[in-house]
Amino acid sequence: MKAKLLAAVLFAASLFGAGAVAQDTGLYISAHVGYAELGTDSLTANGISVKVDDAPMYGFDFGYMVTPNFGVEAGYRYVTMDFGGHVFVGRTASSFGGELEISGLTAGVVGVAPLNETFELYGRLGIFAASADAEISGRDFEIDDGTQAYAAAGARFRVGYLATLGVEYSYYDIEDELGSFNFVVNAFF
Repeated sequence: MKAKLLAAVLFAASLFGAGAVAQDTGLYISAHVGYAELGTDSLTANGISVKVDDAPMYGFDFGYMVTPNFGVEAGYRYVTMDFGGHVFVGRTASSFGGELEISGLTAGVVGVAPLNETFELYGRLGIFAASADAEISGRDFEIDDGTQAYAAAGARFRVGYLATLGVEYSYYDIEDELGSFNFVVNAFF
């Protein structure tokens, strides 16, 4: 039992300790998988209130670290949220449901603050060129297209010469504030 515990500790140390020689500048790609939510549980339009469910959010970035502490990047984000509600006509209620899809391109800057050889904090600022569409009972509706600001803050561990694993919270300034908590994997080239 002690040998297995020692092997596990040595393996973990080898993963996290390898960051001392990791690449600090150059190209990278990031994959994001997370959970998104609007700033409100329901939306109201024309007297009709709908409940919006939280949903998975996906994304990726391509970037270039100009220095060990500053980079530029471009990416893509996608989330589809289910919603539903009731419409009252007189005393009769009708239920309906649909899907809210938000997707778009990002462009921004990244700042990195290493705390030691394997652990660093980072932040992202930029613009999100988003498209929001809804599907209700088989009919498609374009809700909003536009460019909004986004920001993110996170922490990551170096897990080898060319990779990091981390978590981040992202905020997108869309209609009712879209937020997402993400797991992020970075690969450097």
